[in-house]
Amino acid sequence: MRIFLCLLSIIAIAGCTQKEPNNFAGCILKNMPDVSNESVRSSVHRQCSTKFPDRYNEIKKGSGLGFGANFKNRDECVIAKNKHTINQNAIININIACSCLYEKPSYEGEMCNGNPFAPELKPFYEKLDGEK
Repeated sequence: MRIFLCLLSIIAIAGCTQKEPNNFAGCILKNMPDVSNESVRSSVHRQCSTKFPDRYNEIKKGSGLGFGANFKNRDECVIAKNKHTINQNAIININIACSCLYEKPSYEGEMCNGNPFAPELKPFYEKLDGEK
C-alpha cells in the first residue's frame, strides 16, 4: 500500500512540473521571455494565437492568483519574465500577460482584453429608461 501511495505521489508531482499553458497569456509567459528580436517575437505571438485564437478574451483577470500561483502579483511576474528580454514588443506582450493573470480584477468576473488602454467596461444590471 505504501509503495502504491509513493508511486502515486511521484506521478502527481511529475505531472505538475510538466504543465503546458492552458491559455494565451500562459503561452506568452512560457515562450516569450528572453526574446531578443522581432522575428522570434512575431513567431511566438503567432504560435500562441494559433493555439488560443480568442487570445486574452477567454481569460478571467487575476486567474493566475491563488493556491499554487507562480507569482503573488503582476510586478513579480514582470520582473521574473522580463529580466533578460531585450525586444521591446516582447516586453509589452509579457507585461500584458502578467497583468492579465496576476493583477487583481476590479470586479468579479472581469475578463482580460489584452489592451491596457481600452476603457474598462463594467457589467450593467440596471433597467434602461422605459424598461419595466
